[in-house]
Amino acid sequence: MKREWVLLVYKIPSHPTRLRAQVWRRLQRCGAIYLQNSVSIVPATNELAENMQWIADEIREVGGEAYVFRATATSPEQERQIERLFGAASRAQAQKLLDALPALERRMGRTAGPQDLEEAEDEVRRIRQAALKLRLRSHFPVPEEEALHKRLRAMRERLDRRALRRPGRR
Repeated sequence: MKREWVLLVYKIPSHPTRLRAQVWRRLQRCGAIYLQNSVSIVPATNELAENMQWIADEIREVGGEAYVFRATATSPEQERQIERLFGAASRAQAQKLLDALPALERRMGRTAGPQDLEEAEDEVRRIRQAALKLRLRSHFPVPEEEALHKRLRAMRERLDRRALRRPGRR
């Protein structure tokens, strides 16, 4: 059975430019990828179809044009290509978060004081929130996401152990 997709094809007035950024952010939040300029795609679930329709409505409200379609790829190779595009997007976002971890792990080194550990806890919390958002919008999970969550769990456990050893803590 072929997978069904929801496509959003749109045209936004060139000014104000914030409208383009606003649409881009909304599409990012629902995990859409761009097939080309102003053509984005998501797997066809009821929730995602509704999200794309809301984005289309918002585009029209600001004077743009927007069309939402349900479609299937015409060949298994096109289907795999679209899935690879989703995977590449998830991989890039997970890798960006993974790349932030070595510096954070160094800051968590044995000589870190209480202030350093609090800052590290805040940073781990921020990266974990970003990782959870990625998981929600990743339609085709990739191994990098699991590696990211595994490293974050290990860092959280390390911080918890360090917190228990801090003087003045119970």
